Amino acid sequence: MSKHGFPASSAAHVHATDHTQIHNHHHHHQQTDSTYASCKMDMIFNWDPQDVCIIFSWWHIRGPISFLLSLLGVAALGISYEYLRTWSDAAILRPLKEKVDDDGKEKETEKKYGFVGKFIRSHRTDAKAVLYGVQVVYSYLIMLVAMTYNGWILLAVGVGAYVGHRLFNNESTSSSSKKGMSCH
Repeated sequence: MSKHGFPASSAAHVHATDHTQIHNHHHHHQQTDSTYASCKMDMIFNWDPQDVCIIFSWWHIRGPISFLLSLLGVAALGISYEYLRTWSDAAILRPLKEKVDDDGKEKETEKKYGFVGKFIRSHRTDAKAVLYGVQVVYSYLIMLVAMTYNGWILLAVGVGAYVGHRLFNNESTSSSSKKGMSCH
């Protein structure tokens, strides 16, 4: 038996316990410091927004105002994600569909989409890949927001997706309307 009451074969566990005690001692000092409240990370679903950090330590919910602003920010992330998807479709897919008119002549989509339209027509495959990559990274960012497991924040993600979809997507202009807000 070791000094901690574990069988001698559990030396690794004793070391882990000692490390945990040191970590908890250090963590205790952080919580008692009135100028710094630590972020908490629950790995189960909850409705408590106090001291939740969303993705970054600086995005820390410390009170009712930061809670409300965070919910609005999370909803704005969802809305802007839907805008990005719709804009990507408009910038990539529509110029491809409008490239040739009924007489076989190219339409002037550069006038409609400006420099972006001209660039996309000349670098179509690269532009599609870049926009796809941006959408994937953005969707993973929203997934990390959802992984706070906080019910209020999850509702804000849903509200943002709903509002963004209602504002920016319609079946006549978006081929991605069949794809929901997913990580990949």
